[in-house]
Amino acid sequence: MEPILSKDEIAELLKAVKEGRVSTDLTDQDQSTSKYFRPAEDVDLFEVYGTIKSKGARIPNIDIILDDFARSVSISTTNLLQRTFHVSHVDISVEPFSDFLTSLNNEGAIAIYNVDPIKNGCLIHVDNDLAFIMLELMLGSSSQIEPLTMARSLTAIEKQLFENTMKTYTQDLARAFKPVINLSPTMVKVENNFRLVQIVEPNTEVTIMKFKVRVLDKIARMLLIIPYESLEPLRNLFKEMVNIDNPVTIWTDILHRELLEMKTTMIAQSGTIDMNIRQVMDLKAGDFLQLDYDPDQPVTIIIEDKPKFFAVSGKRHSKKAVHIKSRYSNRQGAIHGIT
Repeated sequence: MEPILSKDEIAELLKAVKEGRVSTDLTDQDQSTSKYFRPAEDVDLFEVYGTIKSKGARIPNIDIILDDFARSVSISTTNLLQRTFHVSHVDISVEPFSDFLTSLNNEGAIAIYNVDPIKNGCLIHVDNDLAFIMLELMLGSSSQIEPLTMARSLTAIEKQLFENTMKTYTQDLARAFKPVINLSPTMVKVENNFRLVQIVEPNTEVTIMKFKVRVLDKIARMLLIIPYESLEPLRNLFKEMVNIDNPVTIWTDILHRELLEMKTTMIAQSGTIDMNIRQVMDLKAGDFLQLDYDPDQPVTIIIEDKPKFFAVSGKRHSKKAVHIKSRYSNRQGAIHGIT
């Protein structure tokens, strides 16, 4: 243990330092013990705050909302364009609005939305690959043809066509944010000149949610952009979204909603016939097949191989149709109908 200096010794030491008789510089030996210390630097507290907010601060539980949005966009785009779209949430970041627009290099297209009651609105950006793939599918392109990638902005006609697809995402936004807030999104326009896009001041930070889109064996990118100041007032709502006392409520709602969006096969069947393989192989043009079917009896509506309803066949608006009369019951007899 090192000896403790007395009051007189301390006074003498301070006097010697003041007069320059004792050097305050570290010796080589002393410097070897300073490896755990770092030189001091000037710090801008405002800059530190901006860095922390950009890199570290995230809205709690927003990943749940974004995953739900990705699933909803996958379903709506697949149904609209009749090709399988798989959208998945990849990353989230915060940066100044002007820097974000500059990074896009005016490539792709931006849809501008009002999302009342959230102020400032939001943007959805799709890159060139995704924009032109969607346009080709809207125009009836075959899946056998390699999609084109254009290094240019959308024309006025292409932009107008593209608006029809981007309008469907208003429902996806409302559905995804419903656990937090009831939105009433409306699409304002699609813009291909990004200098005309202005939802906040250039230096205002925006939250950029990045999504990966897989379609036709290609990987493309979609971005959802919401001003950070618009999400900040909702922080507590996001935080309370997952309730420990009732943890399955949200997921139950999500599963129920997704099940209602699933496609199913419905068949109106009037009769059946059993045939062996040889009889099937011997069939030729002009043969008649006798069905065990009474035309006066209702047909049976079959959903995913399960009989569910009885219906009467007929016409409506010059098209064949069936009118559901009752639920199917095994006590009501055999299955009727023709596929």
